[in-house]
Amino acid sequence: CSKDEKVRNFAHLAVSEDMERMEYTPGNYYNFHPGSHVGQGGEKGIELIADLLNQILSPQQSTIVLLETMAGKGSEIGGRFEELAAIIDYQVSLGRERSYNCRADGFIVATPTGSTAYTLSAGGPVVEPALNCMLYTPICPHSLFNRSIVFAPDTVLTVYIPQNRGKLFLTTDGELPVELRAGDRLIFAKSSQSPRFIKLTESNFYDILSQKLLVNQ
Repeated sequence: CSKDEKVRNFAHLAVSEDMERMEYTPGNYYNFHPGSHVGQGGEKGIELIADLLNQILSPQQSTIVLLETMAGKGSEIGGRFEELAAIIDYQVSLGRERSYNCRADGFIVATPTGSTAYTLSAGGPVVEPALNCMLYTPICPHSLFNRSIVFAPDTVLTVYIPQNRGKLFLTTDGELPVELRAGDRLIFAKSSQSPRFIKLTESNFYDILSQKLLVNQ
């Protein structure tokens, strides 16, 4: 995206070398920030990425492109910091029970498998994947109550979005953010379908947890 030919050639070489290394990895994914260049727009960024990949990849090669965005002035796809900085208000209810007013920077709803990801960074518990439950973790809540809640698997968690000062976004793994509007309702419940995973090693959950999270202990 740079006007400097040397910079463009360097980027081309870097991506080419990455692609070669990816031939030897089990996951063939490549992560881009299409809005990180200033002044050309997100659509133009995606177009430039596609052109670059078409130049590098042969007709026999393929890859899955992950388009990542983040808030800030450097991104033209996500919201700006000043639009997202305000604390948000929302209401949480369980099934048809009464709702509870909440104020926080945001919240995370996760499965036990996701308990070692963002919800852990926000202070949530580590939950063994064999357990059947759902986790709710507030992010920096404006409250003395700053704890995650573990719900039963048949719980239906409803979040109502009232009018807020800034922009609100719903983000899910592998999907683009969706802007929320006043009056929207988010319903979290157990799916009727369950995924099946292939285990490639003999390592158990706690072995992997120790390697990833406790390596410096």
